[in-house]
Amino acid sequence: RMSSTMGNENVYGELLVLALPFFWAVVFNSRTLFKKALFVSLFVVSFIGLVLTGSRSAWISFAVSIMVLLFFKNRKLIPLVIALGLLCIPVLPDPIYRRIMSIFNPNDKSVSTRGVIFETASPMLKDYWATGVGLGTEAFQAIFKRYQNYGATNYAHTHNLYLQLWLETGIIAIISFIWMVCRITKKCMVKIYENMSDEYAKNILIAGISSIAGILIMGLADHVWFFNRIFIIFWMIIGIIMAGLYI
Repeated sequence: RMSSTMGNENVYGELLVLALPFFWAVVFNSRTLFKKALFVSLFVVSFIGLVLTGSRSAWISFAVSIMVLLFFKNRKLIPLVIALGLLCIPVLPDPIYRRIMSIFNPNDKSVSTRGVIFETASPMLKDYWATGVGLGTEAFQAIFKRYQNYGATNYAHTHNLYLQLWLETGIIAIISFIWMVCRITKKCMVKIYENMSDEYAKNILIAGISSIAGILIMGLADHVWFFNRIFIIFWMIIGIIMAGLYI
């Protein structure tokens, strides 16, 4: 039901990828065992929701966010978590197992569709790499239609955050965005490894950078800013990170 109110399963997956790392920040920052158990339980329920979306890109992105979180909290656990994850694959329910295995199928409809879109967007990017075509779905679609002889029909976006941002706003915007992400990541790592005295803020920073890492990985397979609610939450988390850096 929730996935339908979010638009589709991928969008609900994007929301959960952004939110789930913060459950652990709250767990780490909780003072009592009861509160820790409560938030772990809520995490489990939300994680089940993520699994039930069937969104492969969300699953992979969540796994990346967890690896980033463990890297900062206890990197010695990373090999153990990877091993346990691989061992769990054969015993997964059949629909989930088949969904995971389809990632490696080049004939999968989702994969092939994105391939056609990228082939169509490539000459478009070649023509508009400097300035972009303008912000918004209408501007993108109006220009995209001119390139449909390259194989794609009419799509609302390119299913790739970085390609979409470059096509809409040009080279300066995509460079600025990548620079911002790298700058924030560097600042977070410096603060975290400085052993900042405020453990509460440190855990928030780790959750924030894990959340952003996850959604940026998902941006390789989907235009995660297409829906305003995800776009707003993304920048809310950037704001939380910035606040944590200056506490």
